[in-house]
Amino acid sequence: MPAFIIIELRKKDALVDLRLFARRNFRFGSIINVILVLGSMACIYPSLHLGQTHGYDALQIARSLSGGAFRNSSSFPWCRS
Repeated sequence: MPAFIIIELRKKDALVDLRLFARRNFRFGSIINVILVLGSMACIYPSLHLGQTHGYDALQIARSLSGGAFRNSSSFPWCRS
């Protein structure tokens, strides 16, 4: 990875223009994008794990994950009635 960064910064016709990260909006957007991708993977992985290792079907996965989702959402102050 360090070699890739050094080569890309030195080349005029770079594969990836790493100088774009010097722009605040591009850097912020990239960080937000990484957070969103990691968050969606964190939501998908438990269902894949339950299906593949424990042999759950779709309904069993939904039932096992929905309890935690409701419990977590009710812990936020703005979600309480």
